[in-house]
Formats: sequence, C-alpha cells, structure tokens
Amino acid sequence: MYLYRPSGVVSNPALIVTMHYCTGTAQAYFFGIQYANLADQYKTFIVIYPHVPDIGGCWDVYTDETLTHNAGDDPLGMMVRHAIASHGTDTKRSLSLDDVQRFGWCLSRLIYSRRRDVDF
Repeated sequence: MYLYRPSGVVSNPALIVTMHYCTGTAQAYFFGIQYANLADQYKTFIVIYPHVPDIGGCWDVYTDETLTHNAGDDPLGMMVRHAIASHGTDTKRSLSLDDVQRFGWCLSRLIYSRRRDVDF
C-alpha cells in the first residue's frame, strides 16, 4: 500500500482510496493518475493506493473474507482502518475512486456495498 499525505494537509482530511485495474499495481496507479498532485494543490485529502495481495494482481470479489464484515484477512479494509486511525481522516468525507474504464469501479461498488465497517 502507498499512502500519500501532502505536507500541510488540513486536520481531519478526506480520504480517497484508489483501486487499480486488474493486473495493475499501486505503484503504476500512483504514477499514472494525478491524485497526489491534486492532494498537493488542495491539501484537503490524503490518498491510499492499495495493492492487490495476490499474485494475479486482481482484486478478490468472490470470497467471504473480502465481502463479509470482519470475516477474516481483509487487506483493503485494514488499509482503510489504518489510515483513519493513524491520520485522523474524516470518514464522512471519504470515497473510493478507481479506473472506471476497467474493473475497479465494479469492484469498489461491490466491496463497499457489502462492507459496513468502512463508511464510503
């Protein structure tokens, strides 16, 4: 996971979670989109660039561990909870952004519709 927090960010910043495309990486997504530059410009949010923990590079959208609240090892949920706890983000001003031309949009909607412990 990459977490980008611009210098001089406001207290209780918004949190943006970016979901890279299938077979992509957090690093490639960081360099391929402009959220970090926008965070530097506006200083009102931090950005999480999560990375898929499995070798195939695609997000898990089918197991109970991912789709059920506190059902097991959930790396995405752990990343979001870490950012909220460590950086004081405002969960009422947080959202998921992803590559809508690829798989990410479907994934983020599926996961967040099933996950009630992470308010997005």
